[in-house]
Amino acid sequence: MAALASPSDLGELLQLSIDEDDARAVLVIRMASAAVCRVAGSVSDAWEIGDVPEVAWTVTLAAAARLWVNPAGQTDRSVGPFRDSWASDSTAILTADEREQIAALNTSSIAGLSSIRLQAPWRAAGSRWYDEEYDELVEADSE
Repeated sequence: MAALASPSDLGELLQLSIDEDDARAVLVIRMASAAVCRVAGSVSDAWEIGDVPEVAWTVTLAAAARLWVNPAGQTDRSVGPFRDSWASDSTAILTADEREQIAALNTSSIAGLSSIRLQAPWRAAGSRWYDEEYDELVEADSE
């Protein structure tokens, strides 16, 4: 599988000087490219640098930039009273919106057959979370 972007593209996005043979840059771009190709399916087999659809190139660079800046996948951090959160899956480097954009490139799927991703808004009615300060399970109000 070919990388869908180059280290110099990543350097431009991050406003850094990154050599084409920088091992870390090559790695994060390959990881991001693999994630994009996995979602795109077989349509990605023909993609090469310079001939990649704009949306695939953009998503690859965005994912690579996130990996460059946050390689461990930290999703949340509070200082007092100390809380950290990490991505449950270290390979989950594409956002739901990015997955949707890339999946739209795969025109080989069966026409009329699709799925809809349902995700409740943050603190939607009926959602629950654990409040550590009061040591209780809290349910969101319906507003």
